[in-house]
Amino acid sequence: MGGDMCAFLSATSHMHASSAACIYGDPGVYRVAAVEISAPKELKVVNGTEVELHCTFRSSQPHSKRLSVTWNFRPYGQTTEETIFYYQEMPYLPTDGRFKDHVVWTGDVQKNDASITLHGVQFAFNGTFSCKVQNPPDIQGYSGETVLQVIQSVKLSEIEILAAAVGGAIVLVIFILIIFITVRYCRQDRNSTEVVLRDTEWKQPSVCALEEDVTLKITEKDLDTDSVSGEEMEDHS
Repeated sequence: MGGDMCAFLSATSHMHASSAACIYGDPGVYRVAAVEISAPKELKVVNGTEVELHCTFRSSQPHSKRLSVTWNFRPYGQTTEETIFYYQEMPYLPTDGRFKDHVVWTGDVQKNDASITLHGVQFAFNGTFSCKVQNPPDIQGYSGETVLQVIQSVKLSEIEILAAAVGGAIVLVIFILIIFITVRYCRQDRNSTEVVLRDTEWKQPSVCALEEDVTLKITEKDLDTDSVSGEEMEDHS
């Protein structure tokens, strides 16, 4: 009876994404102790950067000195795990292996946070990270797992070259447009000036024509004056 009840409770707890265990007390009395874990299923990070492996938990019991956090790592394509971090009252960082000097404790158990951060991520970090929290008498049977995918980084020089190429192309297009608009405007202005000059030449006489007209008028006036003087002389005679 007790075993069947425990199996039923464990299955029900697993369906709700939490872990459970049965603790036997008096005959016929069963109590469930569980720690619920929440973690992202998958993360992508650029090679050489940092990433936080987020893990939160919820316990039915007050936090005690026996509360512990364990982070394990299973490389991609493998079945064996290795412990890369442990916490109980204080963090214990890895002293050797691929994660030495790469793991930092960024959690706070008082806030139900069991997160760690990986610095200088490498391709060797491709794999599954599991977060386990225990807070006796709450016992955790399942862990929050996060699959980490490390992708190729883009060098800063490549970004600069790409940005310079795009910026140069934009500047070149703008420069060509300015030249095109300027040339078109100058041609239109020149055509307008030529039309105005032609209209002016048609409507107004030239300087030479004005001088000839004045000379002709003066000559006619002189002839008139001479003819008048000649008639007066004839009358007197």
